[in-house]
Amino acid sequence: MNPISKFKTLWQYTYAAWALGDDLRSRWVLVTLLPRLKLKVIGVDGERLHKVQIKVGSLRRVLYLRTSDIFVVYEVLWGNPYIHPAMLQNPPRCILDLGAHIGLATLRFKASFPHATIHCYEPDPENFKLLERNTKDLPGVVLHQEAVGPEDTTATLYVPIGRTQALRSVALPRVWRSKRSAAK
Repeated sequence: MNPISKFKTLWQYTYAAWALGDDLRSRWVLVTLLPRLKLKVIGVDGERLHKVQIKVGSLRRVLYLRTSDIFVVYEVLWGNPYIHPAMLQNPPRCILDLGAHIGLATLRFKASFPHATIHCYEPDPENFKLLERNTKDLPGVVLHQEAVGPEDTTATLYVPIGRTQALRSVALPRVWRSKRSAAK
């Protein structure tokens, strides 16, 4: 990546972070997450937990995220890839958030469709803890600590060390199956 491209990326993340933050402290934290992540090589922890106030449309929430989650914040809350314009004409009443991560898409859905029921599925225990915190007290949000697959069975969940990405592909058997939580 050339220096101009790096500067452009940093500017885009800074602009989005400033717009998403709901107070000065939160804006500062969000603005500095990408540089903090880039400085990880000199000892900055990408797994450090941050608490910020965000605004997504008319929805204002406390958001708990790790430094490494800044990429997903930018993609989901700023880029808004999950809301198709046709959905706004005929709002969904029920939404399935498969692989809900820490709840960013859920917050985006709630901001756009406040009356929809959203079922969030997230098998990763660490992500699920943040999902619970980030969606606490949101009406119509139902959490499921499990994966979704074609059969009711168990599977091994591989969690990458360092979690530098929200999604990591792992070679799995041809038919991957869900893992039910112990509560079910």
